Amino acid sequence: MWKVLVVEDEAIVRRSIIGIIDWEAFGFRVVAEAEDGERALKEMERHHPDLVISDIVMPNLNGLELLRLAKERNFDGLFIMLTAMNEFEYVQQALEFGATGYLLKLSMSPESLQMTLDKVSKQLTKQTQERSYAELYKAYPKEWEAILNGNPRESSLVVSESPAKQEPMEDAWGHVIICTALDGGEGFDAKLLDSWRLMDWHTPPLVHQFGALGMTSIFLWSSKPPRWVGGIPRPGQIPFAVSCLEKGAYAAFKRDWQLVLRRLDTSWYSAKPGWFRVIPGAEDALPNAFWRGESERLRQLGRCGPSGMMPLLQEAWTDMERDRISWYGVKTFALRALDIIADGRGEALAYHKSQVTRASSHAQCLRTMEAAVDSLHNLSLSRKGETNHPEVNRIMVFIQDHYDHNITVKAMAEMVQLDEKYLSGLFHKKTGKSLIQYVQRIRVEKAKEMLRFTEVPVNEIGELVGFLNPNYFFRTFKKWTHQTPNDYRRGD
Repeated sequence: MWKVLVVEDEAIVRRSIIGIIDWEAFGFRVVAEAEDGERALKEMERHHPDLVISDIVMPNLNGLELLRLAKERNFDGLFIMLTAMNEFEYVQQALEFGATGYLLKLSMSPESLQMTLDKVSKQLTKQTQERSYAELYKAYPKEWEAILNGNPRESSLVVSESPAKQEPMEDAWGHVIICTALDGGEGFDAKLLDSWRLMDWHTPPLVHQFGALGMTSIFLWSSKPPRWVGGIPRPGQIPFAVSCLEKGAYAAFKRDWQLVLRRLDTSWYSAKPGWFRVIPGAEDALPNAFWRGESERLRQLGRCGPSGMMPLLQEAWTDMERDRISWYGVKTFALRALDIIADGRGEALAYHKSQVTRASSHAQCLRTMEAAVDSLHNLSLSRKGETNHPEVNRIMVFIQDHYDHNITVKAMAEMVQLDEKYLSGLFHKKTGKSLIQYVQRIRVEKAKEMLRFTEVPVNEIGELVGFLNPNYFFRTFKKWTHQTPNDYRRGD
């Protein structure tokens, strides 16, 4: 609620202005009145109004002097000047001093005052957004970090309504709507939320956005909660999961945000998008956000080779689903596991971490981890490009450079002048794969790169990487990735 000081030397006019409209219906409250500029300065120090509506011609200290002194004292509220028809020269001076606008006393009507207040409200909202941005920019990440660390401390979200007044934000922005989406970090924003036309606001809300781990949160702060005019978005309007707390409070922000984040667990495990309403006070029913078995499973992962990683990960995913670990707890474990799986390969690690971040379901996250194990193990082999056998090394290099050619065991045996059967056994012994499996793996990895970074049609990609038959390409790709090429390109 914006605070208003009315300054007018004629009491009857002053009372008329105060009684002309229902101020609170427009988000304002008259907190004080004064008969001259000197009294107005004292009331400004006492109440710190957001808006001063002041007559220009007054005894003792006129409106122009009041405005000038207020600006010199770093008053950050707005001024609307009251004037008569013959005082436009003064109005011009007031505007030059920084007044926002003016009202004609004799022709003032509820409609003209309402239009002025609407303009003032928008300007005050914009100013508050600008003032609070830097503090909120620090506050949201701190709250997020506290949630990720399981820190039970009270919320650190204390934002001043104004740097000069140092008053808590609660007076002006005591209510908050929190809507959070598992959108992969893109696609959900305040514009999309507004397009669903679910809320009717008394005054424009203060809107902020924060994103992390493939989720986007929209915070709508206001002095009054909005009127909900819609139920939920229509089917098909939401391509991802959105959870929404419709009546949050400044004092309970951290708890409320955590409730909204945890409500997304429903979609995370069901892999179904939709709108999920959050009920305040339901936190007692929430299971643990993080997995107690994480440390031991990570140690096991670090001790096993590539062939043992997937069984461990599959078992971990089953355990986390059983315990209903939070979606952000699962992603946190996945990112730490990737550090172990990647074993220092930073460039490849960054890509797979981004894929985990974008995952919108428990199953998709596991598929991403499976692809990471396959890809990073294969990358390890291809980058090393060597075993302790020179002929096998020569074949591996040839395959990496000529994967799109027709490569057979017979042709490779002739190239290195070894017996075909002997080469088959030797290659498997040195690489852990048959020569044909190695060729398939390299081709699939190249196909994955093209699917990620180009728009070449899927059938053409199969041919470009050496699969002459499209059906064979699809079967082989699914064998290695557990996805079709089309699903992989979409990120399913």
